Amino acid sequence: MKPGILYGGNYGSFSWKAVELAQAQNSELRGLPPIESLDPPTAIKRFWNREYSHAVIPVFNPTLGGPIPSAKSGFLEAGCPLPPEGTPLNEWVDVFIKLHQDEIFGEPLYLPIEFSIHALPGVKPENITRLVAYSMAVDQCRKGIQRVVGRAFEEVPYSDTGKAAQDLSEFGADPAYKIQEPESALLEPLSHTAILGPAWCDKLFGLQTLWGGVQDLPGGNVTTFIVFRNLSSL
Repeated sequence: MKPGILYGGNYGSFSWKAVELAQAQNSELRGLPPIESLDPPTAIKRFWNREYSHAVIPVFNPTLGGPIPSAKSGFLEAGCPLPPEGTPLNEWVDVFIKLHQDEIFGEPLYLPIEFSIHALPGVKPENITRLVAYSMAVDQCRKGIQRVVGRAFEEVPYSDTGKAAQDLSEFGADPAYKIQEPESALLEPLSHTAILGPAWCDKLFGLQTLWGGVQDLPGGNVTTFIVFRNLSSL
């Protein structure tokens, strides 16, 4: 087993930010390298296979109806128990923690989820017709986009919020980038495309924010993350 903190997503994603939060709150986690995984199910599988010592997993978001769907499927695939069907949503996280109390490290992490629409510098808002985003992100923002922007966009699915932002930045700097990352071809044409991602993507990747606060629940969209620790890492 290697020392490290698995998370389901790419650099710049909400799960990446949750790892930062976990390290800020728990001195024992500082110095452990964050380890990208494709998605929460992959991170869960790798953790339960004891590839790495720790994992930070999103488990609950009321905007998505409670349990995070991708994480829920990951736990089921790994053979991990979940709260029984019919568990009240206001008790779900507490029941989950009791089921996994031996693997859970520290207190739950509560990460506010704020989405913004970003584009390359110089792209005009009125020219945006396409919105590239992870499908679960769009599900949390349709009403908010209508409220803030006043119109809808063509939705283009992408594998991760952080990856979409990074790929847009890299592709804008070097058109040959799509040879290295074929998924980035979905970003074309760059002059008509924006990405839906965390609010910090502008500073992190050198993008411009066209519209901020486009989540459906301004100030009320919070994801609960749990830090897991393999017992054999003690």
